[in-house]
Order: sequence, then C-alpha cells, then structure tokens
Amino acid sequence: MQELSEKWVKRYPDLFDSDDVRILTTDHQRNYHFFERLSSVLLYESTGYFSLIEKYCAKSHPRKISLFSKLVPQEVFDFLMGAPSGHPDLFSFHNQTGDWFFCEVKGAKDRLTDNQIAMHAELESMTGRKVRVIQLDEMRL
Repeated sequence: MQELSEKWVKRYPDLFDSDDVRILTTDHQRNYHFFERLSSVLLYESTGYFSLIEKYCAKSHPRKISLFSKLVPQEVFDFLMGAPSGHPDLFSFHNQTGDWFFCEVKGAKDRLTDNQIAMHAELESMTGRKVRVIQLDEMRL
C-alpha cells in the first residue's frame, strides 16, 4: 500500500501536498489513511473534485486551512476549527464550479462512530448538505 500511495503522490501533485508526503514518511501514519488517499484519487478521476485529506482544520497544515476557509461559510469554518474530533475524512471541492462537500471514508469493517454521526448531523444542519460516506470493501482474488 505504501508503494501505491507514493505513486499517487507523484501522479496527482494537485491532490497531495507536502503535508501529505510528510505524513507518508512517518512509521505510524504510513499504515493509515490508505482508504482516504484511494477515495481522493477515485473522486478526482470520476468527478474532477479535489479532496483535502483530513487535517484540513489543523494549524500544522496551513495550505489546507487556507483553501478550506475560502470555500466554506465562516460559521462552518469556525465550528470545525473549534471541534476537537469527528471531522469528516475528506473535504472535497470542484475548482471550476465552487461546489463542495464533506465525505467520510470507511474501510472494509469500519463503521461510523457516535461522535462522527453527531458531527455529520451538525454539519448537515449548518450547511444543508449531506455528508457523504464512501464504504470500501476488500476484494479477494
């Protein structure tokens, strides 16, 4: 999975920034976020939407915060900047139309937590937009 993720970083430089590359170099994070990276590539290839992968509300990711803050209403930005956890995995947006949405990504056996369900309900109430969920299952050959 690591090798595939590294290929995606090279093939899709507009999807993965230096923060994403840095995360791939840490032992702990190397094994996480594969499904988020895969979903980002699939969304881009199938719809043209770009995705900020997690941490779009973390001060350690200034590029992501800057993009995110320009696309969402101030109320949504402030709410997520103040929320300690439960942020959807992807913030997806279309450069040409300005359309955007949040997306939660789950691997084969992952399920939404109560905290995530509450966060999604709050975001849907604030934005009038459904938080989408991508559920990816493993395929065995």
